[in-house]
Amino acid sequence: MNFEEHAAKPLLRAAGIATPRGCLARSGAEARAAAAELGVPVVVKAQVPAGKRGKAGGIRTADGAAAAGEAAEAILGMDIAGHRVESVLVEERAAIAAEYYAAVLNDPVSKGPLVMFSPEGGMDIEEVAVSKPGRVRRAPVDISRGLDADSARALLDGFGPELDDAAVAEVLVALYQAYRGNDAELLEINPLARLDDGRLVALDCKLVLDDSAIKRREALAGAGSPEPATELETRAQALDLKYIELDGDIGVIANGAGLTMTTMDVITDQGGKPANFLEIGGESYTKARPALELLLDNPRVKCLVVNFCGAFARTDVMTGGVLDAWEALSPDLPVFFSVHGTGATEARAMLLERLGMTPYPTMDEAIAAAVAAARAAGGAACSSPAGARRARGAGDAPRASRNAPVPDHGRSERRRRRGGAGGGRCDVIVRGGERVLVQGITGRQGTFWTERMQAYGTRVVGGVSPKRAGIEHCGVPVFASAREAMGGIGFDVSVLFIPPLGVKAAAIDAIEAGCPRLVVLTEHVPVQDVMEVLAAARANGAAVAGPNTAGLVTPGECFVGFMPAFEADIFRPGRVGVVSRSGSLGTLVCLNLVQAGLGESAFVGIGGGPILGTPPPDAGAARAARPRTDAGAAGTRPSPPPLATRWRRSTPTSARTRWWWSGRSAARWRRMPRSTSGAWRSRSSRSSRAGLRRPARRWGTQARS
Repeated sequence: MNFEEHAAKPLLRAAGIATPRGCLARSGAEARAAAAELGVPVVVKAQVPAGKRGKAGGIRTADGAAAAGEAAEAILGMDIAGHRVESVLVEERAAIAAEYYAAVLNDPVSKGPLVMFSPEGGMDIEEVAVSKPGRVRRAPVDISRGLDADSARALLDGFGPELDDAAVAEVLVALYQAYRGNDAELLEINPLARLDDGRLVALDCKLVLDDSAIKRREALAGAGSPEPATELETRAQALDLKYIELDGDIGVIANGAGLTMTTMDVITDQGGKPANFLEIGGESYTKARPALELLLDNPRVKCLVVNFCGAFARTDVMTGGVLDAWEALSPDLPVFFSVHGTGATEARAMLLERLGMTPYPTMDEAIAAAVAAARAAGGAACSSPAGARRARGAGDAPRASRNAPVPDHGRSERRRRRGGAGGGRCDVIVRGGERVLVQGITGRQGTFWTERMQAYGTRVVGGVSPKRAGIEHCGVPVFASAREAMGGIGFDVSVLFIPPLGVKAAAIDAIEAGCPRLVVLTEHVPVQDVMEVLAAARANGAAVAGPNTAGLVTPGECFVGFMPAFEADIFRPGRVGVVSRSGSLGTLVCLNLVQAGLGESAFVGIGGGPILGTPPPDAGAARAARPRTDAGAAGTRPSPPPLATRWRRSTPTSARTRWWWSGRSAARWRRMPRSTSGAWRSRSSRSSRAGLRRPARRWGTQARS
C-alpha cells in the first residue's frame, strides 16, 4: 500500500525527524488560507502516491497567499502517473544548504532490511547510482540486532566533513526505527535537507506499507492510497476477489496466481487475448457467483476458460461453486474447462452430470478451443509475436534450449560449508522415514492434511496446539510447543498450519528447539516477521521452505504440506526434479511430466513471498543432489531475470534445467493481485531500488541455466 506525502510525514515526526510546517488543501481557497496562516513563502505540492511530481508540473513555489491559491488551482485536477490530483500540500519553503537521500527498505538479497544513503539527494536515486555509483551506499541490517549509531556513522564515513556528525546518523537510526515500527516495505526521505541554519529536515517522504501487515496496522492503512481501479476492479476489491481487468476477450477463472498468469500466457501464446486476471482459489470459491458476474459484466468477454489444478484448493469444491453460479446466472457464453489435481475425479463427474460436459485433457486443448471460439465470435487476435506461434506444452518453457553441463569448480562444498543463501542449510528435500511435526495439527486444515500425509506414508510423530496440549490427535501426541515436542519425541521437519500473525512465534519456537528444516505453508505473513524467522534460522543452521510454500514431495516416499502427492497422475517416482514458487503451477508441471511418461525425483515448493527462506539456487542444489535426478523443471511466477543467473552460478549440477516464467501477459505498470509473491511489472520496483537498477522492460518468460 502506497501513501501520499502528507500521510507519510507524521511517521517521521513521531520518530523525531523534523519536517516543514504545512497544511493540506483541496481547493485554491484552502491553499490561500494555508499560505496566509504559515505567513512565509511556500511550496505547493500535488498529493499523489507517485514520484516525478516536479517533472510533471505538480510542485510549484509561491511567495504569498494569492500565488499559492493560483498554484493549487493549476495543480488540482492534473493527472500524474494515472492518479488524479485531489489535494495539495502547502508547506513552508526551506532555505536549503545541502540535500541528501536516505531510505530503509526490504531487501530480498540479504533477506533483511537495507539502509541506503547518498549525499546526492533531491534527484532520482537510480540515476545517481548509474552516474555516480560511489556516491550511493547500502548497508544490510541484521534485523535481530537492528541499526545502531555506530553502524549508521560507518555508512557515512568518507563522505566529507559536513556528514561527519551525529545528527545525520541519528536521522538514519530514527528512520530505521520508523520503518520497523510501521511494517514498512520502503520508507524514504528524498531530499533530507540541511538548512542554512544547520538543521536537518525531511522535505519529502515516501512510504510503502507491507500489504500482509495491514491487519495489525489498520489505523495506518486507513490513510493509505488505493491504486487506480476500473469499475469492475472496484467491485472485486469490495468482494475481496483478486481481479485485474485487461483488454482481451477471453475470460479467465483459475486457482492460484501462478496458474492464473500461466493460463493468460498460454492464451496469448495461442493467439488470443485474456480479458482478465481472476483467481478463486482457497475460500474464494464461495464467491463464484459474484466472480462470474464480474466476467459477464465485461462486454468484451466472448468466451470463458476455467482452469483448475488443485493442490491445497480442492477442484471439486471450486468447480461446484462455478457450477452453482452458472446455473443461477444461465449465461449464453461458451465455456471451456480444464480440471486436474485434488478432487479432480469428483469435479469431472459434476461437470458431466450438471453441464453434460467433459473437461479437456489438458490446459492447452481447453485454451485452443477458447481461442477458436473467440475468433469465431469476432475476437481480435493477439498483437504479440507469440500469438503467431504454435501452442507449446504448459510445462515446457518457450524457446528453452538444451543446457550445457555447469562445472562445479568446488562451489558445491563451499556452499554447503557456508549454509546457502537462505535460512541455513540448502538441503530442503524431505525423505521417507524422517520424523515430521505438525504445528497447528488440531485445526481444520492441519487435521485434513495430516491424515493425508499419514496415508501416503509420511512419518508424522506429533503435533503442536497450545490450547489442546496433552491430547492425542490423528493418532499422535499433541504438545504445547515445538520445544516440548523436541524434548519429548524429537523431529526432523516441522510443517506450519498457522495463521499469518502467529507464524513468527511458531517458527522461531521450532527453530530454537533445534528443528533443522521448516516448511511454512502460510501466505500473507508480514515480511518483517519473515525476516526475523530467517535471521533465527541462520543463527541456528536451519533451512526454511516458504513462506507460502505448497510443500515438499518425494514421490513414492513422503510429502509435507498440501501438494496432491497421492494423485498418481500428478506425482510418480521419476528422474526430473521440480522447483516452483507456485503450488498450482507446480502441480500443472508435475502433471505434464507424468503425462509425458517421466515423473519426479522430488518437488520443492520454495514459496511465493517477496522474501523466501530457500531461494531457487539452494533448492536447485538440493534437488540436483538427489541421485536419480537427470533434469530439472523450474516453474515460477514473474521474477527478475538475474534469478536465472544466480541459479546457474550457485547450482553445481550437470542436470539439464528447463524454465517456465509466468507473467508475460501481466498488465504493464500494474501490480498483479497476489496470493503469493506479489509479482508486478512497474517502472521501478522496490527490489530494483535495492539493487539500484531498472527491471527489464518485459520480465523474462523464460531463462536458461
